[in-house]
Amino acid sequence: MPSLNNSRERGVSVMIFTLVSVLVVIPLMGLAIDGSIGFWVKAKLSAALDAAALAAGRSPTANATTVVQEYVYANFPVGWMGTSFSVAPTATVSYPTSGTRQVTVTAAVTVPQYFMAIFGHRTAIVSALAQSSRRNTNLMLVLDRSSSMNTTGPDGALICNTMIASATTFVNYFTNGQDQLGLVSFHTWANVDYPFNTNFQTSSPNLTSVLGDLVCGENTSSAEALNLAYTQITNLGSAAYANNGALNVIVFFTDGNPNGIVGTFPPKDRTDDRYYANSGFNSTIYSGMPKTTTSCISALPSAAAGVIVQWSGGGPTGLTQGIYQIPVPAPTSVCGSGQSRAICNTNLTALSVSGCYFAGSPWNTSVNYPAIGPSAPRQDIAYIPLLDAYGDSTVNSAFMTQANDLVTGTYATSGAMRIDTPQSVTDASFNAADAQALQIISDTVYKPVIYTIGLGGAADMSDESVFQAFLQRVANDPSSSRYNASLPTGSFVYSPNDTQLAAAFHQVASQILRLSK
Repeated sequence: MPSLNNSRERGVSVMIFTLVSVLVVIPLMGLAIDGSIGFWVKAKLSAALDAAALAAGRSPTANATTVVQEYVYANFPVGWMGTSFSVAPTATVSYPTSGTRQVTVTAAVTVPQYFMAIFGHRTAIVSALAQSSRRNTNLMLVLDRSSSMNTTGPDGALICNTMIASATTFVNYFTNGQDQLGLVSFHTWANVDYPFNTNFQTSSPNLTSVLGDLVCGENTSSAEALNLAYTQITNLGSAAYANNGALNVIVFFTDGNPNGIVGTFPPKDRTDDRYYANSGFNSTIYSGMPKTTTSCISALPSAAAGVIVQWSGGGPTGLTQGIYQIPVPAPTSVCGSGQSRAICNTNLTALSVSGCYFAGSPWNTSVNYPAIGPSAPRQDIAYIPLLDAYGDSTVNSAFMTQANDLVTGTYATSGAMRIDTPQSVTDASFNAADAQALQIISDTVYKPVIYTIGLGGAADMSDESVFQAFLQRVANDPSSSRYNASLPTGSFVYSPNDTQLAAAFHQVASQILRLSK
């Protein structure tokens, strides 16, 4: 009897185990397999919708649903894994703010059930949603086209041409029809060569064709260039308000130190002692150099703003030059393309002010006083004004004002910078551009972000570390000595020579596009 009972018990156990397997274990296994298939389908569908949403976000002029279906069907083919679309891929475009375009993509597929069909569940529905949000980007490209760009780089190419090619590739990263791009170029004077245009790739002329006409030459008026770019942004008005979602960007490229000051300059109306040099940079001290002419003293204060530049690599001795005109409108020349544009004009004209030596003709740099022409501003001008034409301070004891930059003698009480040494003009130019950049990023309405690209290797660059520190400050880069986390944070990218310039522009474009998504 015990053995019979045990056999019966074993039989019952087998029956119970079989029943449990049929009713519980096998369905669980089937659920796991069908669930895994569903998860796999969900992941692939989501990836396809993500790609489609990004594509539709980058194509504001195309039909969003058409773009979405093209990308979804390419990445999730109809019939894949036996699925079928129960809800076709659809795109909905909305504008949560006036400066933001949002694309929402939805789709659903029917997935066959292989094991759960035993229990009557022959199909399951898998749906997915993806969304892309693209801020409108207003980007002003600011390019240095000074004479130092007219040198040959390590690759044998003219650096000016390498910059043009790099900038052309850069602008094509952005979306025609949604982003607005423009161009400011600068040397001794700056100019808006291409005002903001949403159709920067398809308009006539387009931005690429204008870039192709760029010609390099002369000096580096950085503060004026930054101010022009900033003014272009503010001129957009409410369409560019940051609180409405717009992203306002200035990309500032240069290969050298600022060396131009735009301002209204005070006449030298007193006798004083100051340095004076001829074109060979041989210095002679003129004790008691007389004041400028009576007519110049009378006319200079009411003259138009002009540009003073250094002419000796920023050294402690040598020539300063000016006052050159700020031509409005900028003069045009017939460019290489046959078009008449300002971007291929580098001509300089002295400001016409009655009686001033710098405005005289013919130009000469005689060692004997007086000299005539743009090399003679030290004979007419007392000092660099404390503020340039844009309200930027030319003096900054915490940055680029050195003891020997300041006026001595009869003008010492002004606290201003000297007009008669290349070093003082360069240092004042640094300070003005630095102050202009701070003014720009302190704007709480437009909240512009500045990105800077610095090209090294210029022959007249005495200290690359100062150059890089300056561009870090302009961008409010986190590595800057003046970094302020409460202000828009940009980035400084350094290109040691022109062979790495394209990569530098690409890096900046990548950072901007990440912000605009």
